[in-house]
Amino acid sequence: KLGATMQKQTSRQRTFILLSLAHTASGLCWIVPLLLPLIREEHFQVDLADRNPRSVWERLGSKTLLEKARERVKKILNEYCPPPLDKDTQRDLEKAVREIYEREGVPYTPIPTEW
Repeated sequence: KLGATMQKQTSRQRTFILLSLAHTASGLCWIVPLLLPLIREEHFQVDLADRNPRSVWERLGSKTLLEKARERVKKILNEYCPPPLDKDTQRDLEKAVREIYEREGVPYTPIPTEW
């Protein structure tokens, strides 16, 4: 019955159930066979984590998790290219900016459509 109910659960709910049941000492004997398929299904490996032996980690530069995260952020920010605005949004934005410039008495410069 529990297995059938769990099939209908969302991913986050199943993970919570798995973690909740794992902490119930009396239920450990039946948790593993029942939830093993879910564990395989829900497994997620963070690519920032280093699962290599320490010797390999040291040979690769001994980068901390924070250093790896900073490198990832820089890479994402350098490579990201926002999708172009659709014509209606571009026109509305242009109009709003023009109105602000006029209200503030600043010479208006059109927003570039190509970067």
